[in-house]
Amino acid sequence: MHIRHAHTHTHHDTTLHTTTMGALHLALCLLALGTSSLLAVTRDTCLPSCPDACTPGEAVPDPHNCYKYYTCMENCEPTDVAFECPVGEKFDSVGKVCKTDDGTVTCGLCVAQCRYDCMLHKGFAAVRGVCNEYYFCATDTPVKIYCNDPKKPYFDGTNCVENENACCDPCEVYCEVPYTEIADPTSCKHFYYCDEIGFPLDVDRYECPEARLTVTGRTAVCLTQRQTVMSLVLRRPRQKDRQTDRQIERQKDR
Repeated sequence: MHIRHAHTHTHHDTTLHTTTMGALHLALCLLALGTSSLLAVTRDTCLPSCPDACTPGEAVPDPHNCYKYYTCMENCEPTDVAFECPVGEKFDSVGKVCKTDDGTVTCGLCVAQCRYDCMLHKGFAAVRGVCNEYYFCATDTPVKIYCNDPKKPYFDGTNCVENENACCDPCEVYCEVPYTEIADPTSCKHFYYCDEIGFPLDVDRYECPEARLTVTGRTAVCLTQRQTVMSLVLRRPRQKDRQTDRQIERQKDR
């Protein structure tokens, strides 16, 4: 197996109040299923994992990054650090090797369980920083719903649950549509450029020059203080350029 081990360390909304959320939630689920598949991915799929009967030393995908992989240890637990594929290669989750990025690589990436934009899908959308409410997106006007059951007060991206640790991460960003820009929830001056579906990397993060960030529908737009759209002076990197940039960043960290 040819793997090089390189260590790297304004939607208007309607508020819905009800005490019979169980029945309503079921009805809304059935309606949503008629228009779009609801998220059924558990959080575990976004953690690296090895087969129960693994072969020590075999490689498994990094669920967040197709350019990296983990190695299974003797106890069939993944290594604490991810390893990087050679420049120009991605990790193929089928062959479990790094392969040339020629369009045939199958990435073992997870799908974010929590979504935040009703414009991009017809399931449920979480509210950043608020764990007991969410939006139902399958109607023309998004409907805000509350987790009113005191035994299940936390929204995990699909359901109201008991465990507070299942709350959606308000700092998580996920590219749902290629060739878009999405706001960085931790900064009012930064955004991520998405050229593929998945979790963006640090190299995909840009700063609005002398401007602040405004979110309009699906798009993050850099605006001046006078609210005029600025022309961003940044080169849209080709895929191989982005991979090279990633490698340079990792080399600096070593």
